[in-house]
Parts: sequence; C-alpha cells; structure tokens
Amino acid sequence: MVSRVFRALPLGRVRLAVPEDVPAILGLVNESMSLNFRIDGTSDIMHLLENCVLSICQVDINDTIVGFLAVKDHPLQPSVNPAAWEDFIWSKFKSIELNSRNTLFIHLLCWNPIYARELVDNMLKSIFMHDSYLQYIAVIRTIIEHPLLVPGQSRSEASFRRVQAMERGIPGDQLPTLLIAERGEVSPKLKIRRAVEEDNDDIVPIIEQHSLRLRQLYGDFYVSELISRHPESERALLVCEHKEIAVGVMCLNTEINFEELEESFDLSPFAGLKRLDKIVQSEEKFVPETSNLSLLEEAKEPQKETSFTSAASRETKSRVTWIFDEDEFTKFKEQDIHPPRPSQPGQYSQMEILNFFQDEPPEMEYDIVNIEPDLIKVPKFFYDKLSDGLDDKAKIRRTESFYDNKYLDKDIGKKSSEFPVVPPAKPPGPIRYHGASNAFLLELFAMHHDYDERDVRVRPAELYDAVSLGDVLENSLRKQEILDLFHDSFEIQTLSSFALLSQNQPIGLVILGPLDDTTTIRAQYELESEPYKYGTDAAILAGIMSPVMEPHGRWYLRDLIRHTRYTTLFYACRLFAKGDASPSRHLMSLSSQMRPVSPRQFFPIVKGNKDLEVIFRPMSTPFALWTLERPLTSMPKVYVNNSIVVVGASRTGLSFIESLFMGPSAQYLSFTNITLVSEHGLPTVPDCLKAAEICVPRDGRFTDRYIKSVPFYYYVDVLSGVMAKIDRKKKCIHLKDGGIKFYDELVLACGQQFQHPDYLKESTDTGTDVKASKFCDRLPMDDIRYQPDRVPPPPELPDNVMLINSLFEANSCLRKLLALIKETKHSDSCLSEDNKIVVYGDCVEAYSCIAALLELGISARTIAFVEPFPPEDDTKMRVNCFNNETVDERVQLSLKKLKIQVYRRTYLYGWWQKDDRVETIRLISPLTALHLPCFALFYYGLRAIDVYAFKAINECGLVYDGGLVVGPNFDTNDPHVFAAGPCVRYSRKLYANNRLHKYYTSEDVGEAMARMFLRKLDPFMTGVNETDSSSGEVMQRSSFGSSLSAFKESHASVASGIRLSASAIKGRWQPVPKFDSPLAQTATLPGPLYYLILRRPGPEIPMAVQLVLPHQGHTLITDKNENYFRLQINALHTIEAITCLSKKKFSSETFILLYGRHESYFNNLLARFELNLIDDFYDFFNKPWMSALYQEAFQDLLVKIKEHGIDTVHDFMKSKYNELLDGVLETNLNSSSCCAVTCSGDRSKECGQNAALRHEAAVFWRSIGGEQIVGSHLAAYLRRNNVTNPQYALARNEFI
Repeated sequence: MVSRVFRALPLGRVRLAVPEDVPAILGLVNESMSLNFRIDGTSDIMHLLENCVLSICQVDINDTIVGFLAVKDHPLQPSVNPAAWEDFIWSKFKSIELNSRNTLFIHLLCWNPIYARELVDNMLKSIFMHDSYLQYIAVIRTIIEHPLLVPGQSRSEASFRRVQAMERGIPGDQLPTLLIAERGEVSPKLKIRRAVEEDNDDIVPIIEQHSLRLRQLYGDFYVSELISRHPESERALLVCEHKEIAVGVMCLNTEINFEELEESFDLSPFAGLKRLDKIVQSEEKFVPETSNLSLLEEAKEPQKETSFTSAASRETKSRVTWIFDEDEFTKFKEQDIHPPRPSQPGQYSQMEILNFFQDEPPEMEYDIVNIEPDLIKVPKFFYDKLSDGLDDKAKIRRTESFYDNKYLDKDIGKKSSEFPVVPPAKPPGPIRYHGASNAFLLELFAMHHDYDERDVRVRPAELYDAVSLGDVLENSLRKQEILDLFHDSFEIQTLSSFALLSQNQPIGLVILGPLDDTTTIRAQYELESEPYKYGTDAAILAGIMSPVMEPHGRWYLRDLIRHTRYTTLFYACRLFAKGDASPSRHLMSLSSQMRPVSPRQFFPIVKGNKDLEVIFRPMSTPFALWTLERPLTSMPKVYVNNSIVVVGASRTGLSFIESLFMGPSAQYLSFTNITLVSEHGLPTVPDCLKAAEICVPRDGRFTDRYIKSVPFYYYVDVLSGVMAKIDRKKKCIHLKDGGIKFYDELVLACGQQFQHPDYLKESTDTGTDVKASKFCDRLPMDDIRYQPDRVPPPPELPDNVMLINSLFEANSCLRKLLALIKETKHSDSCLSEDNKIVVYGDCVEAYSCIAALLELGISARTIAFVEPFPPEDDTKMRVNCFNNETVDERVQLSLKKLKIQVYRRTYLYGWWQKDDRVETIRLISPLTALHLPCFALFYYGLRAIDVYAFKAINECGLVYDGGLVVGPNFDTNDPHVFAAGPCVRYSRKLYANNRLHKYYTSEDVGEAMARMFLRKLDPFMTGVNETDSSSGEVMQRSSFGSSLSAFKESHASVASGIRLSASAIKGRWQPVPKFDSPLAQTATLPGPLYYLILRRPGPEIPMAVQLVLPHQGHTLITDKNENYFRLQINALHTIEAITCLSKKKFSSETFILLYGRHESYFNNLLARFELNLIDDFYDFFNKPWMSALYQEAFQDLLVKIKEHGIDTVHDFMKSKYNELLDGVLETNLNSSSCCAVTCSGDRSKECGQNAALRHEAAVFWRSIGGEQIVGSHLAAYLRRNNVTNPQYALARNEFI
C-alpha cells in the first residue's frame, strides 16, 4: 500500500491579521499550542488581535492562511507584572541582553504542519524587518509535557536558542525554558561597502525603480563613469550586498548648502547640522507687537513662515479664529496641594548644549569596505560613561541637558493666530552655526554601537526628576503648569506621571489622568461603545518629548502602556480655544504618534431615557480626539511630503482632506504638507448668530460642530486668500493679495456660489457679438497685435447688497445689516415699510434667508420677497424649487400669513446706486416695470463658479467647457492638476452628462478622489493601476506587501510614483464613477417651518413626471396636524425618497438614515400603513424600539451580516425582479395578489413583489440559514453595545 504524499503549496505573502481570520487561525492550533499559549477558543484569538503589538498571517499562493504569529511587549506569564519582566528574565534566565526596547515575546505561534522551518523563519524575519530596533523574539515555554509546538518537528524551531532557567535544588528539565530567536540568525545584516565600477549593472535597475531620468540623460553606464572618472567628486556611493549582488544603494554628497537649509528649515534642535564651534545670532530683532506666541522669550526669535513672496501673505498664512474655553487643568488647580519643590537648575545656553559630538572617528559594527574615515564619523549620543577621558570643558558640555531647547512642543500642530496683520517688517536673518559638517553623521547616529538601546525606556517619574525635567521644559510655554501638574501627580491618586528616558537621562514627560465621561466620548466618536475592560481608558494630560527622539515616539507610548493598567490612551484638544488652552500652548507633543478619531455624524433617538439623553447630548464645546492602542504602536510611520494644495473649502474639498489624514491609512501614513486655500478659511464661525445658522441650509455632514471636532488645523495649513492665477510651468498659484503658493499636486474644489448680477457680463456680450457673425472685429492669432482674451475683474459689490454662500458670510452679512439698521435709525433712509429689505431668488436659500431675518427680529412688514419664477430661460423646467406642489403651497401660504410682500414673476435688471449703497432696484415683470426702494438686497439669483477661479482656470490653459473638464480619475489636461465637485464637467467623449459630480453627494466625490490620491501616494499602494479597482472601492492596507515593511512591487518614491504609466492609463476607456449615497438638504423656512428633502442621487426628475412613470412603487403620506410627511418606497420595497415639512422640530439625521432600508425593518411598515395603523410618520419613526436602527454602529452590523452571505438575497431578488419586468418569469401577475394585503387592484403594477417572488425569496433565505446568521449577529451587537442600547433585552450566550 502506497501512502499518499501531500505537497505543500509555495508560500505567498505575509500580511496583517484581521478579525475575519480568527476561524482559520483557530484551525491551525493543536493541543500543544493550545496549552503553551493558553488558547481555548476564538475569543482568546480575538483578544490577541485587539491587544497584541503585532499579529501577522502567512498565506500561500492561494491566499489560504498557513501560519500565524502574535507578539507582545511582555512574556506570557500571568504571575509576572508586564512592567517588571526584565528583572524576571535577568534573574531567572540570566539573559541580560533582553530589554524592553529590543525584545518582543510570542503569545501565539501556529502553522500548518506540512510546512516546517521555512514558514516559521519567514514570519520571524517579517517581524524583524518590521522593526529595525528589534533584536530578539522570545517565548517562555512552561508546559514540560509538550516541549515542541508540533510534535516530531524539532527542526521547525531550530532558529530559537534555548536558555534553561536556573533554580537551586530543581532539575533543569522541570523548569521553564526561554527560547530566543536573534536577528543575526534569522535576518542577517547585509554587508555595506563602497560601490565599485562592476556594480553598475546592479545599481542602475535599483535607481530606475524611482526614476528613469538618469538613464535617459547619462546613458546605461553613468554609475560606472561617476566612480571611475570623477574620483575627486564630493559624491560617494555606498551599496549593501547580498550574495555578492548589490541590492541597495545610498548616494551621499558632502557638499551641502547649509545656509540655504537654515533659511528654509528650523534646524536649531540639530545645531544647524553642524558640530558647534560658535553661534552667530542675528543682530536685528523682529518681534510682532501683537504676538504672544513666542516660543523663546529670551532669544526673541520670530516664528518661521512658509514660502510666500510677500510679508503680508506670510502673516495671513494660517488665519484661525479661536473661542475661549475652560482649561482642562482647572479641576486639578482647584485642589490646594503644594508638595515641597526641589531647587530648579540654572539656565544654560540652548545651543552650547547641542555640542555633544566627539572628534574621534569611532568604529561601526557593520562591515564597511573602502570608505574614507571622515565619512563615517558618528557622534556619541550623550553617553556619560565615555566622558571620563575628556577634558574639563568637554565634560561640562556633555553634562548639560541636550533637550534644553524651545522645540519640545514641535508637534503641537499648525501655529495660528487671530491677531491683525502687522505691517511688513524686514525679517531677521536666521541663526548661523559654525563648525564641521555633521549632516551625514546625524543620519547614521542611531546605528552606532555607543547608542545603547537598552537605556531607551520608560519608568514612573520620581520627585527628584523635577530638576532634570526643569531643563527639559525650560522653553515650554506652560512650564510652570506642567511642573505643578507633575507635583500634583504624587498627591492625587488618579494622576500618574512617567519619565521618558534615553541613556538614563529624561528627554520627556507624560502625565496620565482618568478619562471623564468615557461612555459619552465613545458614543459620540467612532469608537467601540465600551472599553475592553472597565478602567482601561486614560487621558494624556501632558506629553512632552524632544523631537530628536521622534523615531522612538510610538515605542515610548507602547512602553508607557506596558507600565500602566490602561489599554487605550486618549488625547483631546479644543482647536478653537483661546488663551492657555489654545492649541499653540497645549501640553502635548506626542499626538502625531496617535490616531485621530472622527466624530459621529448622527445620534440616535433617546427621548424618555434620561441616561441616554446625557450620553448623546451634544457637547457644549466640541474638541478633536486622538487615540492610541497597543497594536497601533507597531505601525511604521510613513510621511508624505508632497505639497498638496486644495483650493476651496467646499464639501468636496473638506471631504478630500479629511479622507487623506483620517482615512484607513491614517494609522501609518501622515501627510505633512497639505494647504487649504479659501477666502474665509474653514466654514465655521465662533459666536455665530442663531439667525446665521438658519440662513444657510444644511447639506452634508460638515456642520459647525463636526468641523470643530475634526483636527483640520492640526494637519492642514489653512490659508485665507483667493486664487487669482495658476502658473502651471512653475507649479504655483498666485493669490489675490500678491502671495504665491507652490504645489506638487493642485486640487480645485471651488464649487459654485451665488454671484454678482453682472457676473461675466462683458464676456457674455463678447460671445453674443461672435454669434452675430462679427468676426471682422477679431484679430487672427498670428497678428502681432493679437492679445488673448482676458476675463474682466468682478464688479464691486455695494455695501448693502449681500451674497451669502457660507456660514461665515451669513454671520458677517447679518451683523452688517444690524449695524446698518442702527446707523441709519434716525435718518431718512432708515428701514421702514417704504424702504424694505429685499430678498431676491427662487431657491431654498432665499426662503431660509427670510426665516433668518425674522429670527433676527426684523418685522415681516419690512421684508419684500421677489420670486423670479418661472425662469426667464424658456429651456429650463418650470418646476418650483421644492419639486413638490404641496410644500410650495404651504410655504407661500405662510408668507401670506406673515404679511410679507411678494412680487411673483418679477426679474431684476438693474439698480440705482448712490455712493456705496443701492437705493432703488429695478424690476420687470411681463406687464410692468417697477422701481422698488431698497434698504438692503439679499441676492440669490445667479449661481456659478467664482470669477477669480474662472479667470485663473481659463488663462492658464486648462480646458473649460461649461465647467472644468476632467476625466474619470478627476484628472485635467495638466497631470498635476485635479478637480472635483459641482464646478467640473466630464469630457464630452465620455457621454456622461447624467453622471456629473453635481448630481451626487459632494462627500462621496471627495472621498473617491482621496482614494485615487492614496493609490498614487501611499507607498503600500504604489503601482496599483487606477483601472484595477472602481472609484468607490475602499483600499485596505493589509492587501499588499510580501513583508510588513515592504512596498507593493516597486520601492519608488512618492514623487516618482505619482504617475505610473499615465499615457497607457489615459489611452484606455475607463468607467465614470457612480455613487450611492442620497442627496439630503434640511432648512428652516418662514413660519417657522422645518423642511427636509431626501432623494436618490442623480438628476432630479420633476414630481409630475415621476407620478406617470411605471414601476415607481408606493407613495405613503401622513399629514397629521399639518405636519406633512411623504415617504416614497420603490418597487423592491426600500425607502427611496422622503419629504418633510413640519411646524415642529424633528431629527433630520434620523430620517436621513431611513434611506435604502427595506420597509420590513420597521415592523412591516407598508402593511401597517395600508391597514391604517400609522397616522403620523413623525411619531412612528421616533418610537424607542427603533433607536438601534439609527446608530452608526448598526451600519457596521449590516455590513458584517452582508459579508456572511445575506447580501446574496438582495441580488437574488433583484435578478428575479428584472426577470419579472422582462417578461421571463411565466407568472400571471393578475392572478397573484401583490404583497398580500398591501397591494391590490391597479396599484399592483407599481410593486415588484408578488406571491411567487416571496416564495422564492423565502426558500432561498432558508437555504442559506439567514435567520440564524441575523439572529446571532444581532445578539452579539446588543451585548457589545449594551451601554447605548439599555432598552433591549440581552440574548443568552448560546444564541451568540
């Protein structure tokens, strides 16, 4: 009998583990692994994924999981405190080389027995490659009966070195065993040497992965020529080789323009990249009179600015408006605790301390051949033990604190100020440093053998640390408050402080405190509703660390978690606060190592439940939130330095920016150079009038509260300005005030706004002349007198003519109106019934403006409404702005009841102006002309792209055809200019007029463009073709990489990878993206009446046309107490459109979440309505039992259910419905009742369901076990979110 031989498939990539992998991982765990690693079920593996430092899966070529490895920063010994394992290992196993910085411990290792050492070593090597500071991976084995994880496969664990515990009187085989895998054995270091001529053939292909330009310019042998023909060059080439083949190259140049670097960058933490001899301070003083944000009071240094040409533009670069708020430390100050203060050290010169380098050329631990000694001089990093042989002067220099500098708060975010612009003054020259070049030395100092990584650690702070911390915090803006809080941490039990050490010297401080309102914060931000364990959430009250140690930032936080009982750290910052609580003066420089958290858009209905009302009550002062958990600390930090300039703070632009720095890649990717150019900055206003909020209808999620809860100002330079010109050759934009901003990628998201009545009037007149065949007046282009057409500047706007396009403009205009009323109160031109405020327009915004004026206290008798309906253009559809006759009639009736004068079918054709004010407007109707006295005019007539943006686009050569012409990937005819939003149109060759961006939700468009950018800029996605995935697809990082630190296919840089096969991509036909999110708008109308319109995306179809189209489903209407609610259900019984007009306020967010839900979600809504059991939809959808359906976490539940096959039911029903429409299904519709009791008679033809369809759906549902899948997921959801759903009963464990 011949036994069957199983051949293992070749190994594939290593990727991060995800929760969906848990069942497959559990299948790899045998009895020995289960006992050694204490794994009893899927819950233990899930706990590992959520709390381990790093968990990876090895898959084969078929993407089948064949191995799993999870590591933590402490051993799997419950009796050993995670913060004290070093002493345990040193005392029991005498392995003094293991420490918290260079060691990780395995908490689960399992693999398919078909594979052997190759698989285990591959996973170990991937872990070592993931963390360059990791030297050892260890595991403690305590089960004596199972010495091997896979019985009979001792070779699989051959990479581990065995260390036996030693205990007097106990045999070694009865004691635990420590297994250690060393980097040198699993992932040996490459040999580093100087390049020689023969390396040309190896080096050229490596460089070509980044750029083809060098080969095109210098030929195939430019590396060989550089080495042989120019030996005197200041350029040096180093290579690392593997098996005698060069696999990496580093090009070094010792010729560095240090002066230019000092002009552009702040190099004082690095001593100007010099070994200090002396420092020359600029003689001129430059201290803004209004600035109180100076980081160094004694030196009087100015803050650095970005590269703008004019001083005025530099002053207004980041215009931020702040609001005062309570400081987060007030509650601790109130406690009268004053422990004894140790004496403070003297003040040291900031830059003398930086001279910590040694002149002797030390040796490196790498094998380096043929390198000049001067190139490898590496500084000793404040190593006190080496100072014994130094002279007294050198000893004094080395004992001074290296971190005594003003840049401890380096990562506090973008410095911003609300102060007025200071008149331009001559800026001072930068600090000049004199000494030997040290740039290359700093690049390699972390690899030096002097740098003992064992001493990079965290420990609980002691009171005597106050002396050293005083040096560290010398130039901190709130030094005394931090020190007070530090001393309070020894008296208040809820506070704890930790010192960040390097070479046993403090380089930072972190103070932790309890997180107040844990449940509220988790409920109002996109977090799990409950922590894994009670009391494991903490808030970082202060966190200061030197920027030089930034590469170790996440490790410091990881070790901080190891020393505490906490598993999740939070940091909150009120980005619109003022005074000591302002972001420029906050006490946190580690937030760049944390992950920003998005606020929730919608809150559930909680009426009648006081506990839930407290949880979901909006916070009085919104704040941005960052969080950190142990798995995040293992993520590599990748920085994208491309200059991305976004023009326009539209919903599209804000969504694009938010998706870049808060999207799925935010855990490992940081965009360091994003600039938003907008006339008024972010569309949010402190101390906003309530009438201003009413004046602007709400579209999308970017409300005032939401914007203040997202850290835009932390990650984005917000530049208040207007783009006037685009210079595509120099890749820069010119601002209206004369500033210049350079870009690598330009994103135009200008949108459309209400414009001056004479918008582009001269250009329109010219076009009319051309259409009239007056070609003789135009010169040919080859004539020397020819000049290209120029867009005329916009006309000046009179003082009392208001154009409102944002909340900022609404607040400004209404305040201006109040000031104008007060100013003219006793004059002949005061506000009166004969001199009214005129609102002109036929749109929802015009009606909201009237409601805002009434809210402001303006008498209805002094308001006139001019309605230009129907439009003068005969080609436009004559449909009211609500697309609903019932709503329009009630709004007009409300205006009549308020006695507001209305002029219908009247159009504006001019005004008479005196000085800077309009006194009379000229109106015309089909029968009469009217001169109407005007106190102020709110104009909502013409909506178009901004004149300056239109001028810049046309004059720079971008294609404009009724809108900026773009392709499916948002690309224009310039490869570095992109555009999205209502201001763009697709190229005519795409025939996509029905899929323009203006027909979809702007947030979806912005997110799709961000995903396209990530495919180009994210190194883990570099090389992914745009056509490989649709625009609506969400790219996950875990889909790429043969190792956790390797990039996709190519190691190309961001700059070179921005265009991959651009010509080939453009040559293909690509589908135009389509989006599914509904269009929603809420507004307050005169009355007041509260209005909501929700419909599916796409061009709007007039209501009269919809009513006559077939297969439109069911229209359900309730009108109790004149609270109108119209619900449209399509042929598949899903909610497709909602129109609300109510006299009472309602939760519009709740009704928006109804879109796309099947009516059976709501207890057979359609049947209950047909049986007259529902008389008011407002009351029905606000019942407490529906609250879970409106929570955002419930959306995640539906996604998980669909992933388990439930989504196939929808596909099945859709296919059957299409067969029914096409006549394929041989079922007599007339003989089957539609929807049982819900559809009968003529209405059955509008419904897509009947008895046959329901029977087939029921059979299919039972075949996939749909009821069990939904029940188990729902029970698990309610148990996991019990805090936010206390009104529901919890299912027993057997149902989960």
